[in-house]
Amino acid sequence: MKRGQWATQREILDGASVNGVITRKALRECGVSDGSITARTADDGKWRRILPGVVLLQNGNPNVVQQLSAALLYGGERSMLTGGTAVMQHGFDRVGSDVHILVPSSMRRASTSFVRVERTTRLPDPERRARLLVAPLPRALVDTARSLRSTESCIRLFAQAIQRGSTTLDAIVRELNEGPRQYGAVGWMAARQLADDAHSVADVACQVDGTT
Repeated sequence: MKRGQWATQREILDGASVNGVITRKALRECGVSDGSITARTADDGKWRRILPGVVLLQNGNPNVVQQLSAALLYGGERSMLTGGTAVMQHGFDRVGSDVHILVPSSMRRASTSFVRVERTTRLPDPERRARLLVAPLPRALVDTARSLRSTESCIRLFAQAIQRGSTTLDAIVRELNEGPRQYGAVGWMAARQLADDAHSVADVACQVDGTT
């Protein structure tokens, strides 16, 4: 690739980026010098540095998809979305404002900006939603539950997913059993209440959907 070719052929950077977001390493591989990266990510530049080592190929605020893409690039190739943002990718309402990602326990990544990093020895096989890697729904639900303080909110979250046939209460309980006990009280209380009253699953889900 000729020096500076990336500047006149936009498809070079488009092909190396994900939803308009790219790593500094990938920019270098496309022939962009460190000086050009620094100049273009300056306050008056055309790009914006949004996470350590991750650049948005525009000067402005990233949209939701670009935030999710940036978080995964920051987390590395084995990272995946979990928690509320993963629940959203499975077709449900988003819970929380941060972007929660899972990374291998051996990887050194710190939470930063809008990204919450969780290192884990129980890295599940991800599902692909568009160009994003996402934790399976039961894992995403249980990881979301650990950030909730309200049992009622957690019951609604679980019940909606079960009522739509996207998962089962057994799968949620299995994930609760296999995961860490820390911050798991709300999820366990919600699962027990749903197990004690089978009608509550349908009733709560109908309330969420606005049906009767």
